[in-house]
Amino acid sequence: MKTTKICGDYALLVGDNHDAYEKFSQGAEAAKQLNDDLYAAGCLEASASALYLLQDKQLDDSTIKDVADKMDEAINYYAKVKNSKELHVEALLKIGHFLAHCGKVAKRASALEYISKAVQEAAQLTTQDRVCYF
Repeated sequence: MKTTKICGDYALLVGDNHDAYEKFSQGAEAAKQLNDDLYAAGCLEASASALYLLQDKQLDDSTIKDVADKMDEAINYYAKVKNSKELHVEALLKIGHFLAHCGKVAKRASALEYISKAVQEAAQLTTQDRVCYF
């Protein structure tokens, strides 16, 4: 199962975004069936990146929504995993950054919500964790 994500990573490295998206999606489904929340979150986050790259940076509202939906799902999986607060905060910041810079003014309010949530979550981290990860 975990080799599927690795294959997706390699596909991204060589520029085969379609194969990467397929591998990450397969990995996410397999992880969900095995109740591996951390691995599911990682595959979902990677599939959101591959989906963005598939569009050759020509973002329409549908693609933005699909990327945001995948990241939302990944965020929900990260929230289920103990000791993954840093990954949860990082995913919130990533989708916030994406929405803030996607070229759609209407998405900036959503970006602010994600970033605000990340700040709230980061406040719960220890000072050492905040320094190490951010």
